[in-house]
Amino acid sequence: MKPAGYIWLVRRELFAHPGRALLVVVCTALSCGVCALALHGLAWLRFEMRPHLLSLFPEERIIVRPAETDIAFFRMETKGIDSNALEEISSLPEVVRVLPQMTASFPVMAEISIGRLGLEFTTDVVLFGVPREMIAHDLDHNAAFEAAFPDGVVPVAVSAYFLDMYNLGLAEGSNLPKLSKAAAVGREFDLIPGESYIGASSSGSSRRIRARIVGMTTNPHLTGLVIPLEVMREWNREFGSDMTTPYGMLHVDVYSAEAASEVVSQVEGFGLRATRAGDTLDRFTGIVSGVEGLLAGGILVALTLTTVGIFSTATASFRERRAVWGLRRASGLGAGETTALIVGEALITAVLGGMAGAALAVGVLHGLGALLGDWSAELAVLPSDPLAPSAIAPLAAHGLAFLLLVVPAFAHAIVIVRREPVDLLAHRSV
Repeated sequence: MKPAGYIWLVRRELFAHPGRALLVVVCTALSCGVCALALHGLAWLRFEMRPHLLSLFPEERIIVRPAETDIAFFRMETKGIDSNALEEISSLPEVVRVLPQMTASFPVMAEISIGRLGLEFTTDVVLFGVPREMIAHDLDHNAAFEAAFPDGVVPVAVSAYFLDMYNLGLAEGSNLPKLSKAAAVGREFDLIPGESYIGASSSGSSRRIRARIVGMTTNPHLTGLVIPLEVMREWNREFGSDMTTPYGMLHVDVYSAEAASEVVSQVEGFGLRATRAGDTLDRFTGIVSGVEGLLAGGILVALTLTTVGIFSTATASFRERRAVWGLRRASGLGAGETTALIVGEALITAVLGGMAGAALAVGVLHGLGALLGDWSAELAVLPSDPLAPSAIAPLAAHGLAFLLLVVPAFAHAIVIVRREPVDLLAHRSV
């Protein structure tokens, strides 16, 4: 068959029942669009969110905190984490390393000015001291984080969640300019240890210290400002009232997730509180699994309903045209040409339905992104923007359309070419 004749026959079959063809295209577009959105969400959860959660809460990590007890309305510390506890935990055979975290025992105030805008911000901040290994992957271009710079400026890492709270809370509510994460790195500001904007007092002295932002950290246990551990230790001695400077938390890495439970029991035997980061990971991944199950269920329901509808329409169409295919076979139309005609018609319908479904999916993602503004794109708790259109939605829409229309059409074509023309003319259905 010549290409021109093939195209004419396919076009004739499509326009023989335009309403039916349009119905198939619309149903395919809606089903493929919904399923493409669900697959986009599933892919993001599986390949973006799960690895991100694993990086935040490694299964081989244990969090050690001081022992506490509740007395009336207050929670009192009964045993702190000192250097002896640090050495005892470090000496355990299952422990790979211990990363101490020290909290400021004095109030700290921060002042930052944005010269071109004429804005000045003053606020109390939470200050942590950690070793460089704990936030090395968050630092800007391998910036130094051991002590103050030669010019006396102290390196500071800022919690990305801290910036989110300002941008999506205070800035949104008070109509203030938002701060860019990229522009924040490298900016200098003043830290005033021993002073408080809200009136908290310190038994030590106070002075103004210049600080420079060298990175944004996403560590969930460092929701504040982070400085080198040795600087924090010196400041606690100078500005704080507690001269022993106990640690506020220990991040303990063990050889394997299986050894974590054993180390937790041993640490609790020292009189301290210990929790597996894997327990927190399990809670979050349980939520992710639930959402994945809902999306997968939605895909299954949509595909089932669409498959039933399209199969019913296709079956009725083939029944009506059984005599046509019988006459064409009797007039010399070969098996390959018959199959090409049937599959070609389904392929064109699938392409139209897939394109419409892909446009629907991408349009919904863009619409939700515009509705939510910068929330989904800027939240540090998310590894990436879940509403950012990707190639997954268009490819999924076209793939599903092919699966829904072309594969059944090919099966129908096999049935037709295996029957004799006289059978196609004699039987009520094919």
